[in-house]
Amino acid sequence: MRNIARFRLTVLAMAVAAAAGVSGLAWSMAAQPAPQSPLPAKPNILVITIDTMRADHLGCYGYFRDTSPHIDALAKESIVFDNCNSPMAQTLPTHTSIFTSVYPREHGIVANIAQTGGMYKPSPVLQTFATAIGKQGYATAGFVSAEPVKQIGGLAAGFQKWYEPDDKKVEADWTNRKIFEWIDAGGLKEPFFLWVHYFDPHAKYEPPAPYDTMFQDDEKLDTYMTDRAFGMEAGKERLGKENHTKIKKSKESINLYDGEVRWTDENIGRLCARLKEKGVWDKTVIVITGDHGEGLGQHNLTGHGNIWGEQLHVPLLIHVPGQAPRRVATRVTSPDILPTVLALVPSIPGAEFLKQASGVNVLAPNLDASRPLYAQLPGSRTVMVHSLTVGDWRFIRHPAKGDMLFNLKDDPFELHNLADKSADRASQMREELQKVAIAQSANGKKHKAGEVIKPEDDEAVKAAVKNLKGMGYVEEGSEGEAEGAESEGEEGAAASGKALKGQGYTDDEEESAGAKQPAKDKKGKKEKDKEE
Repeated sequence: MRNIARFRLTVLAMAVAAAAGVSGLAWSMAAQPAPQSPLPAKPNILVITIDTMRADHLGCYGYFRDTSPHIDALAKESIVFDNCNSPMAQTLPTHTSIFTSVYPREHGIVANIAQTGGMYKPSPVLQTFATAIGKQGYATAGFVSAEPVKQIGGLAAGFQKWYEPDDKKVEADWTNRKIFEWIDAGGLKEPFFLWVHYFDPHAKYEPPAPYDTMFQDDEKLDTYMTDRAFGMEAGKERLGKENHTKIKKSKESINLYDGEVRWTDENIGRLCARLKEKGVWDKTVIVITGDHGEGLGQHNLTGHGNIWGEQLHVPLLIHVPGQAPRRVATRVTSPDILPTVLALVPSIPGAEFLKQASGVNVLAPNLDASRPLYAQLPGSRTVMVHSLTVGDWRFIRHPAKGDMLFNLKDDPFELHNLADKSADRASQMREELQKVAIAQSANGKKHKAGEVIKPEDDEAVKAAVKNLKGMGYVEEGSEGEAEGAESEGEEGAAASGKALKGQGYTDDEEESAGAKQPAKDKKGKKEKDKEE
């Protein structure tokens, strides 16, 4: 019966692919089960990060729409983590946390753009995973699709082959084209570490046909939105210098966002098919995750940059050929990803990298499932708004707006604040949150993290900041409607700073307002390749 079901799935996938002008061969190959054979001593490693990927908009996480057939098929053969949360709902800081295995306050990159209008300089002490694994004989290659993760931010360190677009962003098929050109030119030398970053689910949502009309309003969407108390208007987008606004409808945003997810999934299928074609699939450990989620109107916030669960909950799949698939309910965070991979495949030489890691192997038998997991708003190494999740409880410290406490088991969508009703628990978690934040600040000092390069001091930084602002990002601490983040204005930020300073924090930097909805941008076809 499983073979019949798989055949039917393959036929359906090929039909959809034909409608989209996709090779039926690629879809068919992507749907085939991976050969099971022992891994070599140094297996290949592929990390795929999907920008702005809400976990609950994938079929393998229970979504009611068929947005992710390729990812879902891989999930059935993988270790799937049901509760992975990003430490911050912004691109560069979280990617840096993934590839250094420390929290943003520890590596020092706490926003895409610093409060001064510059960019954070990467820690001179911490190594990226590419740097560490490259020293162990791995060929390293990175292909990224958008401005926030370009070389200037530090993530290119250690990659012998590096691709980034000259334009602010490119679509997934263009990134795949550059990968396939590199593979066909003989670039895929084993053992390899390959990072692929797709940007398409990030706003604005402009999926190509037929994905732009693939998902439409229906009763299931109504139920989904009602259960999560979505606002019908996702938010307002500021347009032009005079700040005219355009109302963004939640349903329209969700439909287009889902189209972007399905389009990205198709391109992941193509990439997997190419790896199978090249005979490296059964020798490759594969990670699929996101850097953060997206509001889409939940909690009446349209984008990201805030601290709600839907903006932090990301997918995490780890596929290890030869290992049995399973689901893991333990709560994990992005810095845990690579330590867990290294524990799953201990033959990978990762000891040097693990020396710096704050993340842990979450599959360890002695892991404390209720260990505190930290998250924060973008912007400040001293953090005005941050949270701690311990077991099924999440505490959010918001000095200007009041504390919030949620029981995630009974209230998974964070709709009922129990801070007053469970005051003792809230007080206990507030104290623990303070200890964790102070410890991370100390680690940041140890790692010499957080130095800002001003645009006037560096032409490359000046150009990068200009491009990021062109996409709608703003400086940390700026006022104005943000991409999911709530601005308190100067008075609120000052109150927050004063409150935290009294608790032992050392600085009084303003809270981030995150990033505004990106302005419409032509998806260019220029690229920048780096060979070392």
